[in-house]
Amino acid sequence: MHCIIDKQDDELKTLKSVMRKKQTTKTVRNRCQILIDLDEAHGKVLTHEQSAKTNCVCMATITNTIKLYSEKGIEGIISLNRNINSDNVRRKFDGWAEARIIEIACGLAPEGHSRWTLRLLEEYSSRNVARYLRLNNLIRSFKDLLDDNRIALLAVVDMSYLSEEEQGMVYKEIDAMGVKLKPKMAEELRKQAGELTEDAVEQMIGSMVVKKPAGKELKEKLPEDLLKKYFEGMDALQVAGVVEQALEAWFSGREGVDV
Repeated sequence: MHCIIDKQDDELKTLKSVMRKKQTTKTVRNRCQILIDLDEAHGKVLTHEQSAKTNCVCMATITNTIKLYSEKGIEGIISLNRNINSDNVRRKFDGWAEARIIEIACGLAPEGHSRWTLRLLEEYSSRNVARYLRLNNLIRSFKDLLDDNRIALLAVVDMSYLSEEEQGMVYKEIDAMGVKLKPKMAEELRKQAGELTEDAVEQMIGSMVVKKPAGKELKEKLPEDLLKKYFEGMDALQVAGVVEQALEAWFSGREGVDV
């Protein structure tokens, strides 16, 4: 059997006043609207099902709201009782990591989707939010590298398993060597977490940096449209000769060159 509520005028004014306040939470606002929906003394009365559909809530919310009103009155409706420890629970994200998640949600949706949805974010979260939780353990220098897209996410996730002191040693070394910390490097460094020294970091990173041989030839291919426009019918040797003459003319400041 549905319960119909009969409120006094001052209670109705209180409910409407609370609903107009910007700081009122959605939960409290829904409670207030449910009571107004079921109030037979002031306008049209909705059924429980109609109120649930109108307010986009489940039937349990309707029942719990009525029960709360019957036990604690209007004060119970407009008060949101949180867990006594809720404000003391450690935040899972700091502001920086939170901003990264928001950036993802506001960015391009995955291929095949026109926009992000709660379901897509949930699926994404199951794979990646755990990684972003690890980023809270990064020193500022690595966060800056990630912000500037100068390091891969997987690499900094591995760095998050190192102590701040060890992270500092790694950053100092890659900065001095002018190299990018690759995921494979970071993975190997993570395996030594808790045991790294400056000498060990220098040796490990140095051994993984691929050094380009001195004097390596520069090889570039000309775009296909340029080959057709200027070098059609020529072999590679002829093309090289034309390019050489053209470059000599350009660098010497001559107006043109006979080819």
